[in-house]
Amino acid sequence: MSHLKDYIAGKREIRQYNAESPFMGKFDSIAKEDGEKQKKINIIKDIARSSDTLFFYSIVFINYTICAYGIYKGHLYVGDMVFLTQLASGITEYISQISQYKIMMNSVKLDESLPTKQIKSDTIIADNLKEIQTIELNGVTVTYGDKCILDNISYTFEKNHSYMIIGKSGSGKSTFLQLLLKINEDYLGDIYFNDVNLKHVNKKDLYENIGYVPQDTFIFNKTVEENITFEKSRSINDLLEKLNIEHLETAILSQNGENISQGERKRIDIARNLWNTPDVLLSDEATASLDLKNKLDITKRLTENKNFILISVSHDYTDEMIQMYDHIIELNSGKLMEVDKNEIYKKA
Repeated sequence: MSHLKDYIAGKREIRQYNAESPFMGKFDSIAKEDGEKQKKINIIKDIARSSDTLFFYSIVFINYTICAYGIYKGHLYVGDMVFLTQLASGITEYISQISQYKIMMNSVKLDESLPTKQIKSDTIIADNLKEIQTIELNGVTVTYGDKCILDNISYTFEKNHSYMIIGKSGSGKSTFLQLLLKINEDYLGDIYFNDVNLKHVNKKDLYENIGYVPQDTFIFNKTVEENITFEKSRSINDLLEKLNIEHLETAILSQNGENISQGERKRIDIARNLWNTPDVLLSDEATASLDLKNKLDITKRLTENKNFILISVSHDYTDEMIQMYDHIIELNSGKLMEVDKNEIYKKA
């Protein structure tokens, strides 16, 4: 039951990290029976069709034999033969329909136990999405009704640089990240990862190359290692030490991390992302609910890594946090504009 609760409550994290397999292990036996059950359905249908054909021609043969004998003996006339032939044909048709109905009902019962196949909505796999060097926005516009959230935005984000996007609540910061995550695909303009248009990128492939740290995250009722790696094999000791959570190495976390602090929850979530070595890391108000010490420490650990494009959005920041980023971008009235850090200090 705990396994099922984790799967339902943490489905966002499971999809984000492409970790369906470990959580679906208990249902593998159903998938293995898929082929055998389908074979059984086909065999039943083939036998029934053959039986119907044999039965029909047997009735026809018997009918014509009896009629021919009756006419020969003078007991039947040609009109009687026509009537009996039509009667036999009607009987065989009725029996055939009953047989097909039973086959259909048996097939439905078998099909109900077969697992549903998931069809991908996106089909183009971009091979050159690996090692993302740039994210380019070209004339991106998002509107909700009459309100323009993002207004003809053009900007290029580059690898090995960190960006903080600031702005008031409701200014469109989270909407901006939703575009990069393909959560919101209703926009005008184009977004390119390297030279690949995001509209043509498969979500599964996208999530293999980018990380996402939300304001709140789900913690599974498992060990810290399982929470970070989703049962994939690789050492995490260096990562735990880097994020200052090595003391949790042997801990069993309660569902949604009720037995650890907010700061530890956030560090585990960051560890999940860093463990996957992403080319892009997106952070949505990741430090909003933390005390100042944790805010500064986590910001430092994110920005000191220059191996990816870091894009953070925040409305709750300090002068010290701003100083750690390479670029500060303000989102205001739908426009995206890079600003001088000293100007932000004056506003803060």
